[in-house]
Amino acid sequence: MERQRPRVVSGANAFHDLAGAEQGVFEAQANSMIVRYYFEEVIRMRNYAGRILIRVPSELHKDLAREAYESGRSINQLCLEAILARKALRKYDPWKAIEEIWKQNRKVKPRQVQTDILRAISEARRGR
Repeated sequence: MERQRPRVVSGANAFHDLAGAEQGVFEAQANSMIVRYYFEEVIRMRNYAGRILIRVPSELHKDLAREAYESGRSINQLCLEAILARKALRKYDPWKAIEEIWKQNRKVKPRQVQTDILRAISEARRGR
């Protein structure tokens, strides 16, 4: 079997490879747009009865049944609460909240933080 020689990369080959890579990215983006459009059309045209059947592991089913019984709710209510909580949190960006804390922390002087920490440690040692 003959050994393949390494390909010589010249300016023309590199440009061709880059153009091919960009075309691949473009095709992937186009395919993604087509799939998204098709999915949105299917969603718009379909009728929804408000029923979902989900399959869960038996251990999870058992835990849900126990929690529902102990809280006086149905498994359906527990699942609905979880879905609504997920929907509410979907647009929540925890990093935005962290950035706000960082902005507030930038206003605090490092010397003050050090003093507060030392004071908290000494109070904890005294048993307060």
